[in-house]
Amino acid sequence: MDGDAGDVLLDPTVIVAGNQTAVAAGYLSPANCTNSSNTYCLSDDDYMEFVEAYVFPTILEWFLIALSSIIFLVGTAGNILVIISVVRNPSMRSVTNHFIVNLSVADFLVLMICLPPTVLWDVTETWFLGSLMCQAVLFCQRVCVSVSVLTFFCIAVDRWSAIVIPLRFASTAFRAKIAVVMTWVLSIGVSLPELVYLDVKPSFLPIPSIYFTQCVAHWSDSQETGYQIFILLALYLLPISIMTVLYGQIVYALWWRALPKPPEGSALQLSAGAGSSGSMILLNGKYYNNIAGSNPTGTVLGVPAARGAVHVQTGSTCLNGRSLSSTVSNPVANSQSALIDNQIRSRRKVAMMLIISVALFAFCYLPVHTLNILRSTVGLPNTPIWVTVSLLVHWICYMQNTANPIIYYVMSEKFRREFNRIFRCCMALRPARYMRRNSSEVFQCGRPPQPTYYHTLGLARRTSSVNQKCYSENGKEIVQL
Repeated sequence: MDGDAGDVLLDPTVIVAGNQTAVAAGYLSPANCTNSSNTYCLSDDDYMEFVEAYVFPTILEWFLIALSSIIFLVGTAGNILVIISVVRNPSMRSVTNHFIVNLSVADFLVLMICLPPTVLWDVTETWFLGSLMCQAVLFCQRVCVSVSVLTFFCIAVDRWSAIVIPLRFASTAFRAKIAVVMTWVLSIGVSLPELVYLDVKPSFLPIPSIYFTQCVAHWSDSQETGYQIFILLALYLLPISIMTVLYGQIVYALWWRALPKPPEGSALQLSAGAGSSGSMILLNGKYYNNIAGSNPTGTVLGVPAARGAVHVQTGSTCLNGRSLSSTVSNPVANSQSALIDNQIRSRRKVAMMLIISVALFAFCYLPVHTLNILRSTVGLPNTPIWVTVSLLVHWICYMQNTANPIIYYVMSEKFRREFNRIFRCCMALRPARYMRRNSSEVFQCGRPPQPTYYHTLGLARRTSSVNQKCYSENGKEIVQL
């Protein structure tokens, strides 16, 4: 998104053409051309008055300016909330959320650095900020938009690998961080050619004035056309097409394809008999050993050794808030089925949230890519109508930067819970120091709830859920440490 409303310079005759007041006053008559420095029979002062009247916003432009102000406030606040929600809460630092934070950083920079000067530029058709800011703003804009589309692409690849081919590729936080760095490196590399050529173009007015000064890339028309076509293909059409295919396979896997039967000895094989050693159970996205023991159910859930936790017998602890005792028939199989169902529903929600975000991105950035291609190929008249169209197109792009946090809030329970908690803290709707979420957990407003430890029969178990209560076989509630 270039925001270059002045690529095709305004014909100065538009300033006075059709102005009946000027004609009636005799400003346009040849008799008044004696002391005029322009060819429109106007004194310099009168000429500048018409220029200033031309660049003054219309009613529609004022309306779009007001909408842009709302987008600026909501978008910056929303993206800050997304960043804070993930950074301050360890339980939110999933692989996908690493990419979402990167996307929010790019959106925040676009709104904070690029939106105000772009709106001013579109309305007045004038770049007021000089050569250095010309390079900085447009370069930042190009880099951040490129980061956004590459981040969406990384999210699609990550979700596709986790859902369609889960056993072939394991996403990790470290790999996600490497991918985040690469999105910025590639985006900077793609944007460097434009940065080299960007500079201000002086006003075309016959009178020395800053009005209609433009920020453009000083290269040939063929170079401009080639670069815009490259951006359209490499940073829009190609990634959007690949993401469409990937999300199509994700939708098919989550909504229409039955879960594949796990092969013999695989991680999803499950057995609850007394001799069932060596099989595993899927719990909260992690695989746990299912080891036979002396327990009457013959089942012990072992937390991975990397977590440093101890084994817990199903007869004396809880799973997702439910007691697992020897009296329950096939408890591990029932819990396994419930966990898989919950995981599928959760993945469906995440997939739908991401699909909506990508679709909105594709919809919002199609007009600006089309506008840039038309400007660099056939050219567009710089009439008030096209100025308004340019402002509207750029407003749609900035709306996309604002919409992402709203989508997360509506469609993600975790983000909604974090946003609401931050709202309660910042707006002092609850006590500033403490907030009680339920009878068993009190946490400080300044930090997220930490994992809670329970103790029973000499064994410890850690849980992060808020509303869970654990009971032993005798029906007594386990004491919280």
